[in-house]
Amino acid sequence: MTTMPPVPPALDRPQRYDLADLREEPWRNNRGITRTVAAGIVGAPLWPVVEGEPDWRVSIADIHEDGPFSVFEGMDRESVLVMGHGLHLSAPGTSLRFNKPGDTGAYPGEMPIDGRLGSGPARLFNVITRRDVTKARVQILRDHAFASVPGSTWVVHAIDGHWQGDDALHAPLTVGCGLVIPAQAERVLLVPTAPGAVLVTVRIDAA
Repeated sequence: MTTMPPVPPALDRPQRYDLADLREEPWRNNRGITRTVAAGIVGAPLWPVVEGEPDWRVSIADIHEDGPFSVFEGMDRESVLVMGHGLHLSAPGTSLRFNKPGDTGAYPGEMPIDGRLGSGPARLFNVITRRDVTKARVQILRDHAFASVPGSTWVVHAIDGHWQGDDALHAPLTVGCGLVIPAQAERVLLVPTAPGAVLVTVRIDAA
């Protein structure tokens, strides 16, 4: 049986993030801005942040103009619209429409995707995984409680509303905030505090 590598106690706890504090980076094709939320290698601790090409990455991208997406050979991608008024992704034989926040779409990383905005800029929450090495399950929770499962790595991001957790969270998650939950962490519970709350959850495991 494979055992998880030991990690210092401080690194087996959920880490909170705020979109406003994440470092901006140019897209691989220099046509947009992205911010890395978390990235990792299967079987390795989440921190310190890996160098080189990770097996998985979660990021948030701002799109201000129409144009092609970056290509990632051997990777699978899934995107969630978290802000904006529409986005259309297309490639030969593929059409993905994001009409409202919380809409999702999955596509191969090597697919030549072209993006067309609706009425204004858009923001995407992106998950990318190395095919046959790692896998991710993306879900959208609307007015529904979330509970992580220890043994898997999780990333959660608030699209709308407030999400109250246990003492480890210290303060509710609000729009643009989230948690990175390492596989070694104990269960994390988040509960919406009012109707209309929307949360993106990502569960990451070895393939």
